[in-house]
Amino acid sequence: MIESMSPAGDVPVSGFLGNESFCGQSSDIVIPSGPVTSGAAMVGAGIKGKTGLVDPCSREEEFLRTTEAFLSLPAIEGMVSPLFGSAIVRRESGLFIARDPLGTKPMFTSSGKIPCAASDPRALEVAHGRVIPLKPSTFYDLGGGPGISTHMRVPKIQAGVKIGEVIDELLAALRSFIEALPPPRALFFSGGIDSLILAKICGEIGETTLISAGIEGCKDLSRARSVAGEIPCPLVSLKIPVSSIPGDVEILERINPTAKPMNVAIALPILHAARAAAEMEINTAIAGHGADELFGGYHRYISEADPRPSMLTDLLNLHSRGMTVCDLASRGNKVDLYLPFLDQSIVELALSLPTRHLIGKSGRKILLRKTGVRMGLSKKSVMAKKCAIQYGSGVNKHVFRLLGGRKE
Repeated sequence: MIESMSPAGDVPVSGFLGNESFCGQSSDIVIPSGPVTSGAAMVGAGIKGKTGLVDPCSREEEFLRTTEAFLSLPAIEGMVSPLFGSAIVRRESGLFIARDPLGTKPMFTSSGKIPCAASDPRALEVAHGRVIPLKPSTFYDLGGGPGISTHMRVPKIQAGVKIGEVIDELLAALRSFIEALPPPRALFFSGGIDSLILAKICGEIGETTLISAGIEGCKDLSRARSVAGEIPCPLVSLKIPVSSIPGDVEILERINPTAKPMNVAIALPILHAARAAAEMEINTAIAGHGADELFGGYHRYISEADPRPSMLTDLLNLHSRGMTVCDLASRGNKVDLYLPFLDQSIVELALSLPTRHLIGKSGRKILLRKTGVRMGLSKKSVMAKKCAIQYGSGVNKHVFRLLGGRKE
């Protein structure tokens, strides 16, 4: 199973089988021939960040300790889950799995008779059942017990906060997150304010390549080229051939059979960017998911008397709008995808800000645009409007031409 689900080549894995935990390169792991009652494996080295686990860790003592802590937190803190990925752990009473409130990492189980779960749905083919995405903010007893839902803690609004101090805090948190990622890195870059801020930080840290993908003549490629001069990182512009889109769609549907057409369109440029990163032997990628939901990026927020409920709802539903298939598409190319804006410290910061710092008469993403100015980015680049990746890359109409008959 480990070999069948691993990307090409030797990769680090960690996990447990029965009472024995393991970690090391996939070629060195020896699977016992005898029967075991439970087990779990995670592919990829992963890291442990300063504010929480941002991806599966590779050291066995951390693997078991952090998964136990994940499942213990809801009971200890009034059914409130932490803000990182998903965890699976064996206890005396059975096999348990949990997924965080934002669903930042995919996790699936099967309706088959074999109790199992995996971050890649293709791994569940052995269970001969229907693949079921695990709901965020929930942990499950794979032995058949009921799922228990938890709730994300939403901080109180800090009315008197000063915008300059908030910008300092945001930049420090983003920098800390990115510095912890193993180099060399790729940043999936569209040229919008979200990726501009991340690119500026990456340029200061170094060892980062910007990758932009879209159909020739699309808005994203044009914008990325126009602002790249402000970032001290090399830019790779990928032209997606229209002729490749049917095959790309087939790959993305195979990776995640439950993905909606919109999600496939969102993930298609990510698929090409991840392929390019892998060809450059880059295994760490960064993307700006979550910035629109946290910092008021959608146009419809402007017309709402109080946009905060809509923003929170959109944040909690982010996992179902392309994030899962983007992660699977990237990981399928041996590239781990990291989302700095969804780090716990940044999520809590954004949720605590008064609406006036996010949306107002001057527009949307007020805080991010002021942050860009503070960083020395040009006002033209900071204030430019940008559309979503599926439209900016030009792939949306081609994907919907192929999948238009399917219901969203």
